Amino acid sequence: MNYFSAKEKYVNASSLNTRTKLYQAIEDVIDKSSDSSMLGRGLKRCIQLELSYIMLKYKKWSISECLSEATIDFLNSEYRIPRKESTELVEVCLDIIQATQTLAHFKSPEDVDHDFLLNLFIETTIAKDESKLEINLGFGRNLIDIIENATIGVDDEKREFEYSSNIKSIMTSIIQDIIEKIQLKPWIIDLYRLKNILFTKANLDSESLSEELIENYFNILNFISFSGITRKSLSKMFKCEESQEKAINALVRSELIYIEPKSKTENDLMHLSKLGIETTAEYFANGFKKSNATDFSSLTKLPSQFQATTLSSIGSSFIEQQLDLLQSYGGDLSPAALEILAKNLKNNVEDNKIIDILWDIYHYDTSTFFLRSAIINIMGSFTDTELVIDNLKSIAKDQTNSKIVASRAQSILDRCQSF
Repeated sequence: MNYFSAKEKYVNASSLNTRTKLYQAIEDVIDKSSDSSMLGRGLKRCIQLELSYIMLKYKKWSISECLSEATIDFLNSEYRIPRKESTELVEVCLDIIQATQTLAHFKSPEDVDHDFLLNLFIETTIAKDESKLEINLGFGRNLIDIIENATIGVDDEKREFEYSSNIKSIMTSIIQDIIEKIQLKPWIIDLYRLKNILFTKANLDSESLSEELIENYFNILNFISFSGITRKSLSKMFKCEESQEKAINALVRSELIYIEPKSKTENDLMHLSKLGIETTAEYFANGFKKSNATDFSSLTKLPSQFQATTLSSIGSSFIEQQLDLLQSYGGDLSPAALEILAKNLKNNVEDNKIIDILWDIYHYDTSTFFLRSAIINIMGSFTDTELVIDNLKSIAKDQTNSKIVASRAQSILDRCQSF
C-alpha cells in the first residue's frame, strides 16, 4: 500500500460527517487564499488528505499546542504553504475535530503536550519499517529526524528546517526519562504503549490512567500470556468481580485480548490478541533471558513475536544453546525468529556450518514457503561464501520450487555475484 492510499484508507474509516466537514473547510481556506501555489486541484486533494489524516489520527490530543505546531510546520516544510495559511488551515480543522469529538481530559496544557509527543516517540520506537513509520506518523521526515537525533544526542541546529524549540526540548526530556527508567524496566516502552492503546482504543480518560492502573493491566496481560486462561483463574488477580469486568472490558475494547466463550461464563477462555502478544513480548524475553535457561527448545512452542523478541534480546549470549536450537529445532521456528537466530550466530560460528544447517532445514518436508524464503534471505547475508552461491544456484534452477522462491534465490544470487 503506497503513501496516499494508506492514509486514504485510514481517513475513509472515520465518520463520513467529520471527514466531509474537514475536506470542505480545507477547500474553503485554499480557494480564498491569494497564494497560487495551493490552487492546483491535485495539490488541493493531497493537502485535504494529509491534513484530515493528522486531525483524525491525533484527535485525542486536539488541544495540544505541539500538535498544532507540528502540523503547521509539516504543511510549511512539505508543501511550502505560507505559515499564515498553514496556521489558518490547522485552526479550522481543529475547530471541527473539537466540535465533533469528546475532548480528553488532561491535568494541564503541559501534560497534553508531553502525552502527545510521548505517543510519537513510542510509535517511532516500535516501528519495524521506516517508510511505513513516515506514513503512520503523518508529519513527514522532519519530525522523525528530530526524534531520532534526540535519541542519540545529535545536535540538529544545522538542519535546513527547524521545529519549535518547545517540541525539541519536551522530546529530549521524554527520552532522557525513558533512558533512566529502562535500566530498571526493559519493557518500559511497552508500558507506555499500553497506556496509549487504552487511551485511544478503550477511550479511558488520561487522568484515570495512573502508573498503578497501567501496571495492573500489564500484569493481567502477562498472566494471560500466550497460552490463555479462564475467567475464573483470572479472578484471583481482583478484589471484586466489578473491577475484573472493568479490566476485561477495557482490554477487549483495546483489542489486546479476545474471549473464547464456553457454556459457563466462568470457564470463558481469555487469549492475547496479536497486539497483546506484541505488547508483552519484551517482558517475556527479559524473563527468559534472566532464567539462564539451558534448553531453548521451548521457544518453538511460543508465538512468533515471543520467539523473535527473545532471540533478539539474547543477542550473542548463549551461543552454544542457540546453535543447538538451530541444529535441532530450526525448522520449528518462525521465519522472523530464524533470521534473528542466524544473525546472532553469524559472527560466533563458522559460516559454512550455519549454511549447512540451513540447507538441511530448507529441504525438510515440513518447511513452509515462508521459512524457505527466510533461509534464502539469510544466505544472502553470507556473500563471500562459495557454498551459498552453489546453494542459491540449485534453488534457482530447481523447477519443483515455486516461481517466487526461485525468483528470490536468483535475485540474491545476482547480488552476491556482483560483489
